[in-house]
Amino acid sequence: CEDTESMEHIIVHCNKPTKKIIWALAEDTWPEKHGPWLEPNISLILEINNKDNQKANITKRGATHLLKILISESADLIWTLRCERVICNTTHTEEIVKKCWLNVID
Repeated sequence: CEDTESMEHIIVHCNKPTKKIIWALAEDTWPEKHGPWLEPNISLILEINNKDNQKANITKRGATHLLKILISESADLIWTLRCERVICNTTHTEEIVKKCWLNVID
């Protein structure tokens, strides 16, 4: 896209399909019984593994661990696929993005 490519823009705000697909997969994986999905923002992403992180407000240990995995791995994959697209001129289909996401989450 034509916007300034900051980390925040790439991982949170960019309208590229890859980002939308990955965050949708993460949200769909989150069990509603643990509360509503937290809309990813740069602060949450950067602080998700901080042991004192109160932004998540999730009290169950397993749910907290799942949220950390979903947020951190999804953000990393968005960045990785963006670099492949920009640096290596690689095109990622929706199917490839989904397979990549499942591989990093599994």
